[in-house]
Amino acid sequence: MLENTQHQMSERNTENDRLKGERAELQGKLECSQENNRSVETALENTEQQLSELNTENENIKKEHSILQQTEIRLKEELERLQESHKCVEEMLENIQHQMSERNMENENIRKEHSVLLQTEIHVRTEYGK
Repeated sequence: MLENTQHQMSERNTENDRLKGERAELQGKLECSQENNRSVETALENTEQQLSELNTENENIKKEHSILQQTEIRLKEELERLQESHKCVEEMLENIQHQMSERNMENENIRKEHSVLLQTEIHVRTEYGK
């Protein structure tokens, strides 16, 4: 009976040792898993922080985009006004050039008439003396 009891104790000790080994192995896996979870949590926190920063940057870009669109509209309106103004200036320039052309023709006629008058004066002075 003593032998039987010793044998049972030996089997239990062997079983306990095996269970202790399994427990140590599971404890190691648990610690490794917990460390991995901490790493994942840290990565998740970093990702959430990056997402928050990207959202803020995205909002700033949207605001800037809106400002740029408004500026573009104002610039297009200003361009239209300038183009209208340019058109008016071109028309004025054409009118001025036309008037200058008319004045040049008038001046040329006056010069011709003046030349004829000078020649007539010279002829009269020469012919009739002074």
